[in-house]
Amino acid sequence: MNDIRRLNTTLSLEAYRILEKYREEYGSQKKTIEAALHLLDKDRCRLKSDHDRIWFAIREELNGVAIGKQLLRYLIENKKEEALKSRSVDRIVEWMIKKPIEAESRDNIISALKLIYEATNLFEHIDVVQEPDGTYSLTFYHSLGMDVSRFYSEYFRYFFSERVKADVKTFVRDSHFILFVR
Repeated sequence: MNDIRRLNTTLSLEAYRILEKYREEYGSQKKTIEAALHLLDKDRCRLKSDHDRIWFAIREELNGVAIGKQLLRYLIENKKEEALKSRSVDRIVEWMIKKPIEAESRDNIISALKLIYEATNLFEHIDVVQEPDGTYSLTFYHSLGMDVSRFYSEYFRYFFSERVKADVKTFVRDSHFILFVR
């Protein structure tokens, strides 16, 4: 019995309700608390590698963004047309959905695009609304100015018109742009 320690504590009402919610599933309060602590420990270990910690710091603390190497090269070389047609977005969406774009629903393609581009930190938030007529409205919010709005609205317009075979209209402002995808 040396490997057991007694714990006496109080919990907030919210924490107690959560404990009770899972008590039956885990068999007791003790087992529920132990499972929660193991999950907490496992989650903390997730950011143990230097790469994970650096990416987290770049994204969250330094407000950095991720951009594909080929796309970055085209932009630095001032090759806007090549950048627009670089197909970087194609590769990353197909990687996410695990199948060719042509074999996936428009809804799943848009969901993957939203998840990916919010994770890259290029856009603070992306709102997706499906209108009753089937048109999708995608609003990309950012703090990078009009040139970024112009470039990425054209970049995604090209993706949707060429790869997804959709009609696309754009609305561009300095802090956001909207794609109307039909």
